[in-house]
Amino acid sequence: MRILSGGWAASKNLLSGSGSRKFAVYASLAILATASVGVTATPAAAWTGSYVDSVSGGAPVRDCASTACNSYGRWAPNQRRVDMICWWDGEWAEGNYWTNRWYEATVESGGSYYNWSGFVHASLVAKPTSVPRCPDGNS
Repeated sequence: MRILSGGWAASKNLLSGSGSRKFAVYASLAILATASVGVTATPAAAWTGSYVDSVSGGAPVRDCASTACNSYGRWAPNQRRVDMICWWDGEWAEGNYWTNRWYEATVESGGSYYNWSGFVHASLVAKPTSVPRCPDGNS
């Protein structure tokens, strides 16, 4: 690569060339910048393998371990990744089955740049991983 082997002087020469050469250099730099942004904007660094799997087609991501808590439209369709942080025994509820177990988790939002943090009913999470109990006061 001429830019790397020739240092700043070589790259300055590339930019001082014809219009088409300048365009090619700037286009290449733009593609590299876009590609690096896409890499750093990916979801959580290491997903645990757990995911949403519900007979109703998805799971709400709530503010606490209860159906009374708001999800603010955070609905994760089936197959969205779930990174479980800890578990909490809260309100008994029926999802795929009855349980009072909830997971505090980061859930892949899908179309949004940011992922969601909150509580997901345990019956709606497939392949749950082993996580500790949440500290008191987190529900």
